[in-house]
Amino acid sequence: LGGEEFGVILPDTRGDNALVAAERLRKAIETSPTHNEGRVIPITVSIGVTLLRGQDASVDQPLSRADRALYAAKEAGRNNIKSA
Repeated sequence: LGGEEFGVILPDTRGDNALVAAERLRKAIETSPTHNEGRVIPITVSIGVTLLRGQDASVDQPLSRADRALYAAKEAGRNNIKSA
């Protein structure tokens, strides 16, 4: 989507299952540090989750909600998940 942001679409997935998937992704990234010149570099991720809604007229609405949730996750201390 831009910079260090990307989106994931989970068809036929309810909100609680989307949060479970997001937590699995967060945990997998957290437990997979990278290495550079003999140093271990931890990696974390902040995730914003939203659902498609019947009143969404375009992709802009859910992307905007997910972006707000992402920034809420970052403001809450990073390496976590927020939903909108």
